[in-house]
Amino acid sequence: MKKPLLFLLVAAFLGCKDEPEQIPAYIQLEPYTVNAPGGLAWQKLPFAWVYVNTVPVGAYSPGKPFPVLAEGEADVVVFPGINANGIAETPDLYPFLVRYDTKATLTPGQTTILRPETRYDPDAKAPWGERGEFDGTTLVFEDIDQDLATSITFDTDGAYAGRSARMVVDTTHQLMAVATEWVAGLPLTGDREVWMEMNYKNEVPFELYVFGRNTFGNETSQPVFLFQVKDEWNKIYFNLTETLTVSTQEEYRIVFRVPLPGNFTQAQASVQLDNLRLLHF
Repeated sequence: MKKPLLFLLVAAFLGCKDEPEQIPAYIQLEPYTVNAPGGLAWQKLPFAWVYVNTVPVGAYSPGKPFPVLAEGEADVVVFPGINANGIAETPDLYPFLVRYDTKATLTPGQTTILRPETRYDPDAKAPWGERGEFDGTTLVFEDIDQDLATSITFDTDGAYAGRSARMVVDTTHQLMAVATEWVAGLPLTGDREVWMEMNYKNEVPFELYVFGRNTFGNETSQPVFLFQVKDEWNKIYFNLTETLTVSTQEEYRIVFRVPLPGNFTQAQASVQLDNLRLLHF
């Protein structure tokens, strides 16, 4: 005998019990403590990538609680996050600052505050060492603009920290270009990343290039970035991995090119650089 449809619907309704909604716990990150020269002030870490019990829960800024569907003791991993190439639409993990691992007791409805710490990975290679800070032995630059009256200088006037590098152009000397020393042995296969980080302040736009050279002395030039004017010091991280993978030269150097705008609205302008780090594994 078939049961009436109404009976079946009522039975199905009575058999369905809503599962109680899980109350999330909350985590709030404090700003990073960076155990490296300059501390957090020399970095730009707008957010961090968070994993709870190996599950990714997202990227979050310091000082803002975020929900986590976990309870009790949990393994929490926090990775420093940066905007690759200075672009907010390209968030990325910064591979040369180590992750923060901790255990936290998470309670539904309550906020757990974490104070992550990081430092540069001891396995990271830095071909320039501390010379890119310009405060002691200085990274070597070569003038390549063929203007003997211009040269990069290092001074404390308006510096970011200690001494900074300065390039100046004016209506008499409208272009300045300098190149770092050549670096050999950079990984070129893409499986090991290569980054450069720096602080800068500039009164006119300027350009960043990567020059490559093979054993026969033949050079290649690849544009990387056009800097817009920054009245205050800014920090930027460049992922050079793809640039080097495409080029596959024997050695490389970084070139900064500063042209005075052609409309001559400025009679003189300067670009300042500090804390240049080239890093790879």
